Amino acid sequence: MKKAFLVAAVLVGALYAGRLVWGEVAYRYFRHQCETRAGEFIYQTVDDVEGLYQMRLRDPKDYIDRIRRGDIPEDPFGHTNTEAQTPWELFLANTLTKYSYKFFETTLPPRESLQRLRSFRFENVPEVTGEHYWIYERTHDSLENAEHNNVSVRQISKIRSRYGFTWREIRSAWDRAFGVWGGETVAVDLDTGEELAIRRGFILWATFSDKTGICPDSKTDMTTGYFVKSVLKPSKISRR
Repeated sequence: MKKAFLVAAVLVGALYAGRLVWGEVAYRYFRHQCETRAGEFIYQTVDDVEGLYQMRLRDPKDYIDRIRRGDIPEDPFGHTNTEAQTPWELFLANTLTKYSYKFFETTLPPRESLQRLRSFRFENVPEVTGEHYWIYERTHDSLENAEHNNVSVRQISKIRSRYGFTWREIRSAWDRAFGVWGGETVAVDLDTGEELAIRRGFILWATFSDKTGICPDSKTDMTTGYFVKSVLKPSKISRR
C-alpha cells in the first residue's frame, strides 16, 4: 500500500511539474509570436472615404457566453459582440470619433439592432425585398446632438463601396499545440483586391496549463472601428 502511494505521489508530482513546464514553454512561444508578428501594419491610407463594406460576417452568438462554455470562436482576438451583432454602430455612430462614414454595407440584416438601438434610431421599418446586401445610411450629418444619429436601412442588389474590411484566423500546428489563437483584421481595396493594412493579434489559453495572455493588449469593443477608420479615413462630418 505504501509503495503504491509513493508511486502515485511521484506520478502526480511529475504530471504537475510537466504541466508547469508545458505552460512556461507555451507562454514563451506566445510571447515570441507577440514580439515578432503582432501589431498594426499600415501600407496605405485613403482619405475621404464615404462608405464601407463588411466583407465577412462574424458569428453573432454572444462572445462572452461562448468563451465561458469553452466554445472559442475563430479569431477570438478580433471578435467582439458589436462587430458581430450590430457593426454599423462602429462605423456610423457619432459616439466613436468625430468622423463617420455616410453609409455602411453588409449582408447582415438589422433584426437584432431593433432590440439594441443604443445611440441609433432607424427612420424606417426595414423591409425584406430579397436583395443580397443591406445598406445603412446616415440621414443627418450633424454631430451636435445624439438624436441626429439617425439611420435608414434597406436592401440593395449591388454595393457602392470602393473599400471594405474583413478578418481571418491564423493558426499553425504549433499555435494549436500550445493553445494560441491568432487573427487578422484587414482593410481592402475592393477594386484591386489589395490589402491596405493588417491588424494582427494573438490570445493564449495554454493547453494543460492556466497560462493566459493577449497581445496587443489594447482590445476593446471599439478597436476594429478605430483601426479601420485610421486606414480608410471617413469624410469629416460637419458641425452645425
